[in-house]
Amino acid sequence: MWWRTPFLLSTTAEEAIALLLREQRPINFKTVAETAGISTAWLYAHQDLKMRIIHLRNQQFPKTSVRIPLKEQSSNASKDAVIAALQRRIQELTKENRELRAQLEAAYVPLYKQE
Repeated sequence: MWWRTPFLLSTTAEEAIALLLREQRPINFKTVAETAGISTAWLYAHQDLKMRIIHLRNQQFPKTSVRIPLKEQSSNASKDAVIAALQRRIQELTKENRELRAQLEAAYVPLYKQE
């Protein structure tokens, strides 16, 4: 392939991009390189082609936010119920923690008196 000039390679890459667009195939460095029969390193080295591939790739796969189906979304009432249950659990654990600290303190008092 030493006979292929940079201009010819650039034209081949552009033709590969056009073919991928016509066939509605994904556009990325790998697919363009495979379709054109050139290396990905060559594509990355040529700024104009690199920017075009990045632009087309971003157009094909725009950043989307994850949408939860309506069936799977929690209602405000169920969220409130979960919050209330968690707050009750916190109160129970706080009370248990106080009781355990009191028991621990009561258990240590005789040990301090022995010394």
